[in-house]
Amino acid sequence: MDYLKKTLEYYSEWLDVEPSIFLEKNIEFKKSTKRDIRPKGYGQCFHLYCYISDKNIILSYSKMLENEMEQIKKEILKDDNISARKLKKILNAKLNGTIGHGIKFYFDAISKDLDTSKATQLTGNEYNDFLTFFKTLYSNTETDWVKDYYNSMVDRGYCWGIYEDKKLVSVAEVPDIPYMVDIIVEPGIATLENYRKKGYAKIVTGALIKYLIKNNKVPIWSCSDSNKASMALAYSLGFKKLADVLTFTIN
Repeated sequence: MDYLKKTLEYYSEWLDVEPSIFLEKNIEFKKSTKRDIRPKGYGQCFHLYCYISDKNIILSYSKMLENEMEQIKKEILKDDNISARKLKKILNAKLNGTIGHGIKFYFDAISKDLDTSKATQLTGNEYNDFLTFFKTLYSNTETDWVKDYYNSMVDRGYCWGIYEDKKLVSVAEVPDIPYMVDIIVEPGIATLENYRKKGYAKIVTGALIKYLIKNNKVPIWSCSDSNKASMALAYSLGFKKLADVLTFTIN
């Protein structure tokens, strides 16, 4: 499986460009109707979605930002060595709102020495344990939807957990993503506060990734640029940095 190729195909869907665009070093500006649609699994539209790698800079934007983009484009093309940091500064100066900054990773290879024997693949029988786990983490959140969500995860084998003190304390699962859902999988991980810093996140996510690989799926990873713990976990699980992504939503 060419994990990098498939991951780039996934981000070509996000950006509304052809995958071949990643083959050449370039700066691309793409007006896209996708920017005005809320992606599945997200709570908002991204009227501007900027992908910045060592090779490519691709800005996918809404028609509503045409005027701003003309100014932004001029600023970008002035600099032969534009970086995510510089681009974020330009966007902050030209747009009225918050600029999101995420780091995207692609999967390379997981260590053969990673012991995931403590992790358990959860089934329908563990729903009550999962519900207790969920309520502990998110005490003020409605739970009417949790059972259907949980069942959708376990039906695909996408929910793994670790037990300690006879309770579920760490879970790796798979939130919704908007594109290529038949092959791309983006793990999410949560651990109860009193059980963190014990290596459980790596073990349980590693177990899920091993399962995904065995079943010909492509794991990807995302986190905010400030989440150093998530970045470290990604690298330890065999991911490599793909790109910075800057986003903007019109208020």
